[in-house]
Amino acid sequence: MMKTEMKKENILIMSGNYAAAWGAKCSNVHVLSAYPITPQTTVVEKLSDFVDNKELDAKYIRVESEHSVMAALVGSSMTGARSFSATSGQGLLYMTEMLHWVSSSRLPIVTTISSRGIAPPWNIWADYTDILSSRDCGWIIQFASTHQEIFDSILMAYKIAENPEVSLPYFVVYSGFSQSHTSKPVSIPDQQRINEFLPILPEDGWGHLNLNPDKPVTFGNLVMPEQEYLDFRFMIHDSMVKSKNVIHDTIDVFNQSFGRDYEGLVEKYLCDDAEVILIAYGALAEQSKDAVDNLREQGNKVGLFKLR
Repeated sequence: MMKTEMKKENILIMSGNYAAAWGAKCSNVHVLSAYPITPQTTVVEKLSDFVDNKELDAKYIRVESEHSVMAALVGSSMTGARSFSATSGQGLLYMTEMLHWVSSSRLPIVTTISSRGIAPPWNIWADYTDILSSRDCGWIIQFASTHQEIFDSILMAYKIAENPEVSLPYFVVYSGFSQSHTSKPVSIPDQQRINEFLPILPEDGWGHLNLNPDKPVTFGNLVMPEQEYLDFRFMIHDSMVKSKNVIHDTIDVFNQSFGRDYEGLVEKYLCDDAEVILIAYGALAEQSKDAVDNLREQGNKVGLFKLR
């Protein structure tokens, strides 16, 4: 039965940025906010095409800065709308204040990062300095190593982030230019199967927060540091820990649904008898498999430990 379903997948040649745009489209996002910055610009350009061509029924918001990109999504997600955007480099740094608003509000927003160097000096090629600077913002961070993984990860990101046990925002990160602007085959499953995989959105918004003029609430109010504030910070940490099991379960369900297994939080490649293990993530980790294979052919017991 699974083999029959797999035939329904449509294989397209696309860039990593287009894979991100397709991931958002197939996730049936409701609200998109956009501000261009190299090398992610074509993500939001492609999504604009989808909306203009009536291929995606979503509200597309053009804003004046990356700070406003995330501010717009805070408002949309607070109403229970599935929300998405993309950024990179300096743009990610500019929206940092709002990243904390998102995680502290426990909003399941998904954002892709076409990772690049931070200026000065200018560098718009693969470098993870931008996303690593956001490590402690309370977002789940996942590194995608292939074009297919970019697309698949966005589908899984919404299922993970919107799980009530998690309720945290999610970054899907991939390399600028080496992934964002190269083109490779990506399998796009039948939309009905994707819809069955994605979580059903609650009619009244997220369980902990829903902006409704008929039911006014106070949000973002002052709390004392030794009591409520510490509790809020701990709950973010606790949900981050709980997300590990949710991630594993989601990967299992995804494998059952689409026949692609991403193993877990890490991927081990020829590590069982390795005397030397390379630790890497992102596209570099995928490329490193070739180096491991070459060294193995030379008689060296080398393995790869890929952080996902």
